Order: sequence, then C-alpha cells, then structure tokens
Amino acid sequence: MNFFKRHSFYIKLYYNKVEITHLDSGETIVKNALENFSTKRFVIANWKIADILIRETINEFEVSKGFFKLSFNALMQQMESFEDGLSDIEKRAMRDLAEVAGAIKVHIKLDTKKISYEEALIRLKNKEFLH
Repeated sequence: MNFFKRHSFYIKLYYNKVEITHLDSGETIVKNALENFSTKRFVIANWKIADILIRETINEFEVSKGFFKLSFNALMQQMESFEDGLSDIEKRAMRDLAEVAGAIKVHIKLDTKKISYEEALIRLKNKEFLH
C-alpha cells in the first residue's frame, strides 16, 4: 500500500458549476454553486466562492489520510466557450484555485473539448498538457 500516493483530479469549470472526476477511481461529482461565482464575462468572477466550491467537492471524495493534507495532481479545464482563448489572468486563477485546494502539479487544458477520464489520466501522467 502506498500511503503517500498522489491522487489525480480532472476539474471542469462551468458557469456557477464544477464537475470533478477522481481520475484514479473514475468517480465524478457535479456541484452547482449556491452563490454565483460567474458573470456573463467571466467563468471565475468571484474567486473565493469558486475556491470554496472546489475544495468542498474534492473533500467529498474522502481521499484524505487523517491529519495529512491532501496533495494531488490536477487537470483544470474551463468548459464554457471563450473568445480568443483564455487570458493569462484566467489561467492563473485556475492554477491558484487548484493549488489552494491542494494540487502540487496543475495542468490547464486550453480548449473546451471534453475528454474521458481515462484519457485525462493518461495525458496528465504523460505531462501532455504544458500549461
């Protein structure tokens, strides 16, 4: 048993909703925000509300080991369409959300095309997402 195994999560951001898949088990949890964190212009307009929603959702997977802080690898993806791609600020907001939740390595998928959890796990382990 690997006590310090690092988990992997695929975190998809929608307007006022997150979908998080634990890539090692394939289990997915979808949660709508009780308070809006998105506006018409930004998927992540209120960082604090998005942060709380992501951390609460990850905690529902019950993968933490006692008093050890959960550390994981994350693949982040904004699923809503955006003109001209993601700005550096939006990329940074996604990276910060993952890191505050416990991510050690964060990769950002720059398009809105969904991929299977198996493909996400393979790509994450092979470091195919460079951002």
